[in-house]
Amino acid sequence: MDLAVAQPAGARLPRPLHPDVAALPFSLRLQARENHDGDFARLARIASGHARALVLGGGGARGLAHLGVLRALFEAGLDIDLVGGTSMGSILAASVALDWSLDAIETHTVASFGRNPLDDYTLPFHALTRGAKVDAGLAARFGDARVEDLWRPFFCVSSNLSTGTAMVHWAGPLDRAIRASIAIPGLLPPVASADGILVDGGMMNNLPADVMADLDREPVLAVDVGSDTAFQVMPRQGRGARAFRRFLGISDQLPGIAHLLLRSAMVSSDAQTMAAVTRAAVLLKPALAGVDLRAWSSFETTAELGYRCAREALDSGRLRAWT
Repeated sequence: MDLAVAQPAGARLPRPLHPDVAALPFSLRLQARENHDGDFARLARIASGHARALVLGGGGARGLAHLGVLRALFEAGLDIDLVGGTSMGSILAASVALDWSLDAIETHTVASFGRNPLDDYTLPFHALTRGAKVDAGLAARFGDARVEDLWRPFFCVSSNLSTGTAMVHWAGPLDRAIRASIAIPGLLPPVASADGILVDGGMMNNLPADVMADLDREPVLAVDVGSDTAFQVMPRQGRGARAFRRFLGISDQLPGIAHLLLRSAMVSSDAQTMAAVTRAAVLLKPALAGVDLRAWSSFETTAELGYRCAREALDSGRLRAWT
């Protein structure tokens, strides 16, 4: 059973439910703004079992390819009904759930990730960075929004180190849920919650198509940006960095610790990803092997790779099962 909630036409965010109503045993909370045709069309697709569900995977800077995928879907007039993601994918998925325009999504993403957001280094007591820059960016981007009160049903995934299991966030402050989903162990400080110590969801489930499929609102479109081979192209280093490496006896072919930590947060869930994608009706995998995991400034090139992949799938009819 789902719950449809009437909302004012011009509301910025959905009004929260009365606690007694929120305690009812419904599966999904569906928002319907007055005189908003898109919301009522979404209700019809979900009620009839033809919802368009989108899952966006994690992959560091490679996650910026999701921008191109979204652009192709928007251009094709394919509205998204349910959305979820892990790590970088959770940030883009939440932007869709907030019903932002494509221009707004691109503007916010470039402002937050057009340059390296993980450069506020500190003494590595909990992690290499303080995480203050990321925290401030998420707070500015998502404000007081809550996971359960968005225009589209949304979830994100983190990894609970206390229980050793994946944690699916269906409720709570949106910025904190996403902060947990992107907390790469050793690179960003973990998130301490009542449920345990939470870190990047990529460790347990980097492409949670299975979580979406379990809602039984078929079909699911999954976008994998994390499983391509990494470290094929090493970032170009300055003369000083090369000299320092030689002084320490470190090969120029070895990636730095930040790159290693970022990649480690993704590869540990490769088997889970392979199992999860079997639950998707369509899998898109942009060709990202040549994109460095921290190539934040190359967002235009990365987004274009995502766009080409989605555009080819549309033109060839591969997305027919989802559309």
